[in-house]
Amino acid sequence: MLAANVTREGAMARGNSDSGFEHADLGEMTPEQYAQWLEENESDDAWGEPVAADISPNLSSVVSVRFNKGELALVNAAADKAGLKLSTFIRQLVIDNVSSPDAETQLFVRTLMQDREAIEAAAETLTSVVRHLRAVPSQDVGSGTTPGEHRAA
Repeated sequence: MLAANVTREGAMARGNSDSGFEHADLGEMTPEQYAQWLEENESDDAWGEPVAADISPNLSSVVSVRFNKGELALVNAAADKAGLKLSTFIRQLVIDNVSSPDAETQLFVRTLMQDREAIEAAAETLTSVVRHLRAVPSQDVGSGTTPGEHRAA
């Protein structure tokens, strides 16, 4: 929403008397209305000529990780003990764990555990269904008897 507001404010600063909207109108638009306004009033040449960019082959990405206070305190303490910045410490731990020969085994074991849990849940459901079916009186299909009635042999 912030990016839309910044863009909207930029459009408001530029103004567009041809659009029929005043500056205040642009500020009061919903995001959908503003997108429609941009589509109708902005053109590709409004951005100017494209500029060539130098792109490093070593692009990096930022990944957010959430810790609760207790977890963060433990990780901070371990990073301090190792003499590393928090981000460097976390990055090294992750890289070391996913690139170790045991990482694939750990992933396999984790997957097996999840599969086992799913099988156990399915078995519990099946057991419940069987119990329910056993509680229902059996009847001969097409015999004309009602539940609980038995035909004499």
